[in-house]
Amino acid sequence: MNSDLERAFKVIIKSVSLTRPILQCVHFEDGVATATDSHRMIRVKDMVPKGLNFNLNLADFSFEEGNYPEEVNNLIPTEFAAGFTVRASDLLSALPIIKVLDLGVNRQAIICISVDSNKVTLSSNSGILRSTQSISLAIDDFKGEPIELYCATKYFADAITAVCTGHKFELIHFGFVSKLRPFVLSRDKMDYLLTPVRIFD
Repeated sequence: MNSDLERAFKVIIKSVSLTRPILQCVHFEDGVATATDSHRMIRVKDMVPKGLNFNLNLADFSFEEGNYPEEVNNLIPTEFAAGFTVRASDLLSALPIIKVLDLGVNRQAIICISVDSNKVTLSSNSGILRSTQSISLAIDDFKGEPIELYCATKYFADAITAVCTGHKFELIHFGFVSKLRPFVLSRDKMDYLLTPVRIFD
């Protein structure tokens, strides 16, 4: 396992409660590695030979007995109401700004993701600057209908870091089902699933 992937898995695993030891592991099954904290999930294909099935605790690289939740195999959507691609290099360039949007005061910062046919706009008004901050990125291959949803800024920044680091020349695909259903960032053999949050006016 390379260091970037190990770091991406650990970012998710470290937020798991000690009362859920099986989720403190990376689950390997038929070549696919999966980690989740119930709010987000990372899945990487062709990590190990098919036929192997085990849970690996990255804290001490020990094997954990137990059954990993079967539902993780069905969480990644296969059909989307909206989707687009964006250059990984653009996302990485925007990452410092996105992290500024995470400077919340006494609560988790939330980012708004608004998509139309030619751009995705990321904005937040929960930062220490106490004003709406935003950044827009050009997109390609837009399909479906415009959509707007919200998710935790930190989780979104972690997803960009995991999917884009070391792959700045690749295109990253975003897929959305609805404003309240999990959405996916994908490239090559990696899928990163994020759960939106509900915003009440």
